[in-house]
Amino acid sequence: MLARPADLLEMGALLDWSQQQLADAVRVGVVTVRQFEGGGSQPRNATLDVIQRALEERWRYLRRREWRRAGRPA
Repeated sequence: MLARPADLLEMGALLDWSQQQLADAVRVGVVTVRQFEGGGSQPRNATLDVIQRALEERWRYLRRREWRRAGRPA
């Protein structure tokens, strides 16, 4: 489970997602994402689970896209 702000920042950067894109995917306000990333708040476990699933789905999407570009089956 992603529990630290540093984890979220790192994953969002690796997946080329803005705070707004993550907020939209998780269906929370961008202020919520900013507060968590800044260490100002700790989301509930249910919210962390949703964040983790959204980041994992983004990773799968990017991986499939790269495979298609390389001519490999997704």
